Order: sequence, then C-alpha cells, then structure tokens
Amino acid sequence: MVAALGLDGTSHLGATQRAGWNNVTSPAGRSYQDVVDVYSTGEVDLVGTPFEASVLLGQHPELAQDPRVQRLLPTFDVARVTEGVAQQPTQAQLDQLAGTMEIYTRILRAGGLLSTGSDAPLTIPAIQNHLALRAFVLGGMTEAEALRTVTSNAARTLGVGDDLGTVEAGKLADLVFVDGDPLADIAQLIDVGAVMKGGHYITREDLLTAFPEPSA
Repeated sequence: MVAALGLDGTSHLGATQRAGWNNVTSPAGRSYQDVVDVYSTGEVDLVGTPFEASVLLGQHPELAQDPRVQRLLPTFDVARVTEGVAQQPTQAQLDQLAGTMEIYTRILRAGGLLSTGSDAPLTIPAIQNHLALRAFVLGGMTEAEALRTVTSNAARTLGVGDDLGTVEAGKLADLVFVDGDPLADIAQLIDVGAVMKGGHYITREDLLTAFPEPSA
C-alpha cells in the first residue's frame, strides 16, 4: 500500500498481514518475501521500532540503579525500568525475538535503508534504542550494521546525510564517545562517557552534576 501510494518511507514493521492499513508479523514472527522486496527497492525507507526488544531489559538489572535513569527519567519511566529488569526473558521469548529481528536483517542486507526508532514515550526513552540495537544483533546483524541504523542510515532517512551520520571533515560535530568497543559488544554502547553537540563537549560527569540527586 505504501509503495502504491508513492510514499517514501514508513515507521514500524510487522510483516505478513495483507490488510491495507498496516503490516504485522504473524504470531511466529514470520514475514513473506514481498515485505522484504518492497523495503529493499531503495524507494521505501524503514524506521524500525521493535517493541519486542523490551524483553531484553531483564538481562540488565544494573540499569535500575544507573544514575542516568534515576536522575534523568521521569518517575513513571524509572518505575518501568525497575519493573522490566525484574523479569528475565525466557528462552522462548529470546528465540521468537531473534526470529522477528531476522526480518530486519534480511531487509538491510537486501539493500533496504533501515534506521532505528524508539516510539517513545510508548517505550522508555533512550533505553529502548539500546535494546533495539541489541535485538538487531540477536537477529543476525553485525554490530557495525546495527550501529549504522542509528548513525549514517538515520541521517539519510531524515535527509541530513550531508551534515550528520558519519565522522567527516565539514560535517556537524555531533558525536558520542563510548567507554568500550560497541563493534565488539553492542551492549557497551550504553556506556557513554561524553558527547559533543555542535562542537560543545559534555562529559557524563557534567551531565550528572547538572542533574544532582534530589535531596531527601
């Protein structure tokens, strides 16, 4: 339907449903080849928002006590993090998640332009993006492929690839500095030590100082 109407992109992905208003995955997380074909033509971009990735929160209980969560998120999102980390994903959930995420991998490797979205505030801001990237890797992407969905691919989707998305001379100095190697382990991407916005360098300590713990 999207391609027939001449639109150049969609957010969300489900696959297999032929209803004209949406595509959804089957209960088994499968899709038909025509979904991959539509998104791999280069004419329809996809912003993936894999809600299913939220089950991975249970693998990272340390996030509940992360000072960025405690100080920067609203209380209702702190509660969602606390609830989420208390629920370990089952192997069945992980297997189904991997199968669903494999659809994104197929689209990407067939030449589709895939970026990552979060659909916040329906999901937990910032954290959901990290969970989505981990889910993509679980579904067969390399760490580099997953990272491109939040950098160069995202910039191209938004039409700002000449200014953002890659580290090149002449582009805007919007950078993220990570204490670790996300190309070896995508989970290390969450360990942000500093950012640069428009050439202004801001460390994690600067941020937490600006948002101190509330007084008792």
